[in-house]
Amino acid sequence: MEGDIVRSGDETELPSSAVSTDKSSDSEPEHHHKRSLEEASGSDIAGPKKLKLESVSEHVIGSSETAHDRFDDIWTTVPSNRSDEGEDMEENNDENDEINKQYKKFTSAPKFNLNSEEVFCICRKPDHGGELMISCDGCDEWFHFKCMNLNAKYSSLISKFFCKFCRWKETGRTRWKRKCRLPSCYQPVRAEINSKYCSEECGIKFISINLISRSLEYDIKPELVSSVLTHCTENQDEPHKKLLQLGTTFPELPEVVALQENPKDLTKFPLKVQKELEKINNAIEIVLALIDVYNIKDAYLARIREKTKVINEKLTHSEEVDDTLTTKKSKSKKPKKFDLCGYDKDLNTEHKTWMKYFEQNKPQIQKLVNSENIYEDFKDQVDEVIRFYNDQERDDIWFQGNICLAEKRKCLRHGGWWNLVQDDVSRQIDEFSSELQDLEKDRSIILRDYSVNIFEQ
Repeated sequence: MEGDIVRSGDETELPSSAVSTDKSSDSEPEHHHKRSLEEASGSDIAGPKKLKLESVSEHVIGSSETAHDRFDDIWTTVPSNRSDEGEDMEENNDENDEINKQYKKFTSAPKFNLNSEEVFCICRKPDHGGELMISCDGCDEWFHFKCMNLNAKYSSLISKFFCKFCRWKETGRTRWKRKCRLPSCYQPVRAEINSKYCSEECGIKFISINLISRSLEYDIKPELVSSVLTHCTENQDEPHKKLLQLGTTFPELPEVVALQENPKDLTKFPLKVQKELEKINNAIEIVLALIDVYNIKDAYLARIREKTKVINEKLTHSEEVDDTLTTKKSKSKKPKKFDLCGYDKDLNTEHKTWMKYFEQNKPQIQKLVNSENIYEDFKDQVDEVIRFYNDQERDDIWFQGNICLAEKRKCLRHGGWWNLVQDDVSRQIDEFSSELQDLEKDRSIILRDYSVNIFEQ
């Protein structure tokens, strides 16, 4: 009986290998197929139909499935317009009459022998405790395994048993529990946890046998098989999971692990590998520096916006001061609130122009990014903007250097400039990050190839 005799579920029909095979072998293939199917049903083929074995032998034997898995389908696949159909019907009637006679004899037989001992089974013998017996789930009668052509070693696998008479009456069919995958074990699997084995021990043993057979096939040293089993079973509650994880991660050499801590330490690698890694490392350093620059630009952009708010607040405050010093304006009139555009030409630039600007103004950029009080740190610049603004005609659009000081609602040229620059910065960071991933992937490929060469040698 093979380990995977049950295709699905916890039970199956009576497998042919579970039936006793004490009968002598027939020389002709037809008789051999017939006996296999008769055994697959536990005894005689039940029901009034008679199967012509020649027409379905290829259907059963030629398949990768076992006979009992396709037994139910056979009846529907046999053509009905056969030349010897009358002969089959006659044989069916003979068998039907024979089992009918056996059934009548069985039911009319006395329940006790001459010694007042209760008798059982179709042999009508008492139970002296020496023979394995089983109760029928259809008629509740007891039968000997031998009389039912059942193999005793499969006794633990029987889920429901129906005698030959109950099968003939179509009361039910014998069902079997799924067998443990280990060929030498005849215990049912642990269906409650969807396991193919009856115990952890059988699972480990099956894997061990499998590993040994594979090691012989591929000329693997027994010491390696032993080390794998030890690795998986030592201090593990579920060793099969650890076995499944073997090979999912690539083993790394000590010099490769050390490189993760110090990428510049290439002395342990061959000269060719050193040059390849050095080239990749230099490119990675450049990309990392660019990402840092654009992260600073992102922070600088946000601080420019805050600086513009400070300028607007100071302008509004200066208007409030003018209202208190003059009597021309009504006290009920609210002071004007300012909202300048604040567009900075140096921010909305191409990559090369921004890099040049960054190198030339790095101290000022870092100062604004790290500032905790923008007005205190940039008081002169803010006051200069306010003086410049108050000296200009309010209806004109003007720049102080590269900064637009027009009213935001009147500045049609720079509408939404801050969001546009912000999107461009995010795009640049994404591009550099993607390039960094490609470089790191290239480096891992170089290290992987190096490790494979070492392992193969």
